[in-house]
Amino acid sequence: MRIFCYGLAFMASAAGACDCPMPLNPSEEYLAEEFENASVVFVGLPISLEKHDGMDVLVFEVREALKGVESNFITVTTQDTNEVGSCGFNFELNHPYFVYGYQPPHGDIFTTHCSYTQSSIPEPSVLTVTRKMALGEK
Repeated sequence: MRIFCYGLAFMASAAGACDCPMPLNPSEEYLAEEFENASVVFVGLPISLEKHDGMDVLVFEVREALKGVESNFITVTTQDTNEVGSCGFNFELNHPYFVYGYQPPHGDIFTTHCSYTQSSIPEPSVLTVTRKMALGEK
């Protein structure tokens, strides 16, 4: 169900704004649900950005692959944050991010403002829990 909600947020139109508050101190259960629902989880730097039809297409250099990443580079799409009602994530080139991406069948990897994507490396406790999940530990 949550993936469906992410898809709706990703496809938001100009008619609606994006509102999806994130917890300041996420529980392990919240982190586990986010990790389970994500197709890819990684720490990386966006090294290029192209704009296409209201979308930002970014190439990331992967610094730490935690789930679903099999290369040193990965392409992620988000809505252009300059679009009215956008749920896109505002990335800056060459700045580190903790990215949660989603990939529908036969689609591109995308992220939104409503995903657990972070504009900085998260607290050590969050990263430790995520690393344990990546290793299949609880």
